[in-house]
Formats: sequence, structure tokens, C-alpha cells
Amino acid sequence: TRDPVDELIELGGVTWKFVDTAGIRKRVHLQQGADYYASLRTAAAVEKAEVAVVLIDASESISVQDQRIVTMAVE
Repeated sequence: TRDPVDELIELGGVTWKFVDTAGIRKRVHLQQGADYYASLRTAAAVEKAEVAVVLIDASESISVQDQRIVTMAVE
């Protein structure tokens, strides 16, 4: 996915908006075209989120970029 996909889910009488964003693969300044804009939209979605879930491939070691993404989600 390059564009965020939104879905409204009702849990316990509360409506939550879940947003599935594009993955962030490499530094934004190295990206071009659609990937660049997808990264900007993902960063904006993370900024607006109350809760962020970061999925990391457990079969690979955690990279510096993974650490940056986790830091962005925590902030």
C-alpha cells in the first residue's frame, strides 16, 4: 500500500478509526516519486495517531531505520 487505508471499528461501544499506512523502507530524503509522498502521508498519520503499532519482521535483525520508526511512534 502507498495510500493509508482507513476503517471504522466499534469496540465496546466506542468507535475507533484504524489506519493502515504504507511501510517506511528507507530515509525519506532518499526516496522519489510516489514512495516519497507515501512516506510523508505515513509520518502525518503517525503524528495524528493516539496509538501506533509498529510491525517488524522477526526473521530479520532490527535495523537503524526500524529504530527510527519506533522512536517516531513513541514520540
